This record gives sequence, C-alpha cells and structure tokens, in this order.
Amino acid sequence: MDGLSEFSWQNIKYNFYKTGVLPEIVERDSPILQAWERSKKAGLSPFSKLTSLHDFPVDHLSCEDVKFAALAEVVLNDIWQLFGQQDVSVFLINQQLKIIAERHNPDLDEQYHFLRTGRVIDPSIFGAIAPTCSVLSKQPLIMTGHQHYLDEFANYSCASVPIFNGTGEVLGALDITSPQGLLASNWLRHLLYQSYVLENKIILSELRLNQRVLYFQHSKDLLENAYTGMIVLDDHGQTVKANQMALKLLNCSIQLLLHRSIHDFFLTEHLNQFDASDPFFIQSHDHAFFYAQLHILHRTAQTEKIAVQPVLDQALKALKADIPVLITGETGTGKDHFAQQLHQKLDAHLPFISINCGAIPDHLLEAELFGY
Repeated sequence: MDGLSEFSWQNIKYNFYKTGVLPEIVERDSPILQAWERSKKAGLSPFSKLTSLHDFPVDHLSCEDVKFAALAEVVLNDIWQLFGQQDVSVFLINQQLKIIAERHNPDLDEQYHFLRTGRVIDPSIFGAIAPTCSVLSKQPLIMTGHQHYLDEFANYSCASVPIFNGTGEVLGALDITSPQGLLASNWLRHLLYQSYVLENKIILSELRLNQRVLYFQHSKDLLENAYTGMIVLDDHGQTVKANQMALKLLNCSIQLLLHRSIHDFFLTEHLNQFDASDPFFIQSHDHAFFYAQLHILHRTAQTEKIAVQPVLDQALKALKADIPVLITGETGTGKDHFAQQLHQKLDAHLPFISINCGAIPDHLLEAELFGY
C-alpha cells in the first residue's frame, strides 16, 4: 500500500465511494480502509465539506481531560519546539476523540479552524483522519493526501500515535498535522518516542501506596528513560500494569502479562526484595538477560502536592479561557478543596459559594439555582 501513488489513492477512493469495491492491491484490514468504510456508512462522500464547523460547539474538558492534558504538557511542548516552525498543528485527543490540548501558530487560525480544544473529531463528520484511526486501531499511523476520505483534507499530512495506560487501554493519541506536504515519517519517529514518555508518566502518576515498579532493559544506560521496560507490581508480586516497551522486550501481549506473578517471567531473587534501587541482573524465562531496578512508592504530603499541581494549573488555564471545569471523584477525595484552590487562584476577591445540591428537593432545585 505504501507504494501507491497519490493519483492511485484518489482513483481507489473515488471508485470505492461509487461502487464499494477495492482493488486486490490494497489490504482490506488496513485501518485507513476500515475508516473509509465507516465514513461511507455514515453517509459521507469525498466531496463533503466542513465549512459549517465554525458554528459547531466545543465540549468542556472533564477533570480527567484536564489531568491527561497536564501530564502531556511537557511532551506537547517538546514536540512543538522541534516541529513548530514547520507550520504544523500539534494536538492530543482523548479516547472519546475530543481534542484536549492543541498548539499551532496563531497566524494559522483559519487554516486550523477545525482543530480547537474541546472539539470532538467525529468520524461521521471528519471522515478518515489519522488521530481517530490511531485511537480506534491502537496503531501508529501516517495518512497523507487522498488517504483521507474527504477531499478537503487531500493537501494534509498527518502522523498519529496511540497513548496507552499500562493495561492495554488506549487513552487517546498524539498527532502532528500540516497542509504543507511535509515528511510525516520524521514526525512519527518522534511521536513514538514521546508516546513512551507520556505512557510512563501516566503509569507513574497512578501508582498506589507500596506498589513496586520494575524497570528493565538490555542496557544499563536505558534504565529509567522512555525506552525502559516498566512493570508495576502489587504487594504480592502480581503484575498490575506494564508499558509498551515491557511488552516488546518480553515479546508478549498485555493480556498474557497482567495479573500474573512476576516470577512467571523472570528468574531472580532480587524480585523478592521490597526495594532494590541499585541495578541488578535478571533473566527472563526465555533466557534473555536484562539490567533492572526495583522501586517502591512511598507517598507523602509533598508527593501528593506534586501530583495535584499540574492538574490545578491546567484547570486554571481552562477557566481563564472560559471553559467550564467539571471536578469528579468519590466522596472524600478532595473535590471541594480542589474547587477552593481554583477559586483562591482565580477569584480570591469574590466569595466562594458552595451548594449541596443533594440537600435541595428536586422541585426547588431550579428555583434555588436560577431564581424564582
């Protein structure tokens, strides 16, 4: 498929739209062609237009969106510093295909009007584009020219990579998009690296008290960087999370790795220790040798503060941009305290009004909140 010319892709797409038939030269299980089929079933044609998107509403960012975007901020900044001079848009979408963070040159607002924070990239509107295909297929992806279903995107090049959460679930995708016909393969290599960085940050941000993290790699120099294998263990030495690099190093799927004893994969007495921060050797059951380290999380008030601060900063950015912030969580997790922190940083001169909606009878709720 990679050897097809732009003219070939255009002809294949138009013929598919008219007849539903694809030539034998293309792979029917390709994420791109599967996205074409979804686009056609949604009633789109290659000639559909997005001109009405200027009037489309954008969704608010949930608390989870804000947290995800905060974790990705350094990654997005790194990508932007490297490629921002190329007239690109760099953005992050969540698993609901909503853009939750985006960077582009302000002079190109019109060019990227369809890429706004809070906008859901609905495949039934946008057709086949790289970020949605990447999330749905769980694969890194490059799409150029007429590989996009809508002709409106025929001048664009896109590279996208999925972001995993350590249990096999895709949380979203990182994407670089440009109408300049640039070499998207260069973007993809860097996006893959940054996806490893972000995945590791996500896994570490969700560690629970006394969980251990096993880092391992063939080279000691690669321990504790983006290319290290990472497996999270519970109190009993059972695997609860693993990053994509761990799966590559062990040549196994996440389904085979999770909820099993770490001794099913490695032979070493060090794994019986509670904490072994000095590098040591471990051997896998297929006789591969690795350098390894074992760390345990001890939560303190300071680590909790560090974990919350990026989320607080991102929520403030959303509020300053008139984007509503929804704070969710179980009872006792500090939602009210978080709201008060936002208030102190944004509107400290105004009173903080807390309303217990659960205590207001249903028939009085509207009047209490909006007046009689």
